[in-house]
Amino acid sequence: MLGYGSAVIRILFRLSLFFTAALAFLGASLLSSQPIASETPAPRAVDVGASRMLAIRSIWAVRQNKPTDVSIRKEEIASAARLISHSAPELDFNAAILADRLRAQASLRLAEHTWLNLSAHIAAQTPDGTARIHARAGKVALPPQLSEAAANFLLAWLWADQPQPPPTLDSMFTGVQFDPKKLQMTVDVPQELTRALRRLSGHASEVSTEAAWDTYAQLTEKADFLAEQPTLSALYRITFADSPVAAEVAVGRTVGMAAAIVGPGVMQMAGAASTTTQVDAPTILMAQLGGRNDLAKHFTLSAALATSNSGLGSALGEWKELDDSLPGGSGFSFVDLTADRAGLRLGQALADPARTARVQALLARAEPGDLLPPTALRRVEGLTDSEFEEDMGTINSERFRAVREQIDKELDQLPLYAE
Repeated sequence: MLGYGSAVIRILFRLSLFFTAALAFLGASLLSSQPIASETPAPRAVDVGASRMLAIRSIWAVRQNKPTDVSIRKEEIASAARLISHSAPELDFNAAILADRLRAQASLRLAEHTWLNLSAHIAAQTPDGTARIHARAGKVALPPQLSEAAANFLLAWLWADQPQPPPTLDSMFTGVQFDPKKLQMTVDVPQELTRALRRLSGHASEVSTEAAWDTYAQLTEKADFLAEQPTLSALYRITFADSPVAAEVAVGRTVGMAAAIVGPGVMQMAGAASTTTQVDAPTILMAQLGGRNDLAKHFTLSAALATSNSGLGSALGEWKELDDSLPGGSGFSFVDLTADRAGLRLGQALADPARTARVQALLARAEPGDLLPPTALRRVEGLTDSEFEEDMGTINSERFRAVREQIDKELDQLPLYAE
């Protein structure tokens, strides 16, 4: 019996050595002390504009639900890479269209001097323009057959509930052609797959989703709200009159309020889309914050997005102002940015189980001056892209960060945002 126990111990010891060696090998193969992706420049207004046009064309092509030709320009890919990096501070992401391929490099900082490096290039190497993916994770090269098999396995997993055979990379992206200025291809992405991807990217709990739609209905069905322009603080008093509630209910109410003021599309953005609730003729409340409807929209949308992804919510607010600074826009507004950051802080607090009860109690008796500091309306706005760059440089510059920190300090003076 003693010999049997010793044998088991020896086997377990060898297994532990094996797994330790395997982990050490994987660590040495996948991780690096240096990033392969160069530090990504801060996005400028032209990057936001180019990325917006790329997104509009891509969404339109996917919604056709049939083979559709798409053209992606070189500058659009580079601009989108800058926005991706800006939304994730621990990530450097580069992408470029070259003469015969699309190249992408990503470096994710895991710890000091520890990076996970991923790279890929996609080339059209068949007569019919079928793309081939050459990927690398750290020092490990993945041949096209393995990369495509992994991608098709993921597609099959996403497609699990559908009766038809799952799509493949070769069926969705065909006729791929490169030249030094653009990438052209034919796209055929099933609508069912885009819905599955949205579910994968983040979905609010059933409790939050139900609370969001209940709040939307409660606010938009009040006839007196439709006939006037209610203050945002009045809407918060109604929404949180029975506080405190659980954090996930507070999250849903925050999303529902944004949907009532910005539009029901917020539900999908915040992961609270419902398969049973549809809005044929959406009702929009002309809520006021600081006497302005646009500030109420900025505030509530930022709050809704912050309940699930505060990093993206912060980045979207800054991108929106850069986009506004382009010709035809209203200009970069530090007033709007203050409303964005206030909403961001509120959404984070309501989603935090440790803080939500205190914040809900304050919202239940909120007055107009409780949401936005009086100094906010005196901030500069209406800057063109050239004026913003002359004054601030970029949204990563020391000058811009100093203004953003000053805004946060002013918000700290309001009890609602004190931690």
